[in-house]
Amino acid sequence: MILFALKKDQVLKPHSAPMNTPLLILEGTARVTIGDEDFVLPKGDDIILPKDIDHGVYPLTYVKFLLIK
Repeated sequence: MILFALKKDQVLKPHSAPMNTPLLILEGTARVTIGDEDFVLPKGDDIILPKDIDHGVYPLTYVKFLLIK
């Protein structure tokens, strides 16, 4: 597991991973991009980041999220 904490002006730039990775929002709200799709995720929401597809995280507020690898 990896815990991220990002300020509103920080981003996790688009990149891909070699495995499907669950992402769980622990605090705040973030816009998550997967390929050409955007998802707004508030606290408590989760999403699967599919393997080999670019994804990025753009905080809309201070955000903490957990990646489970």
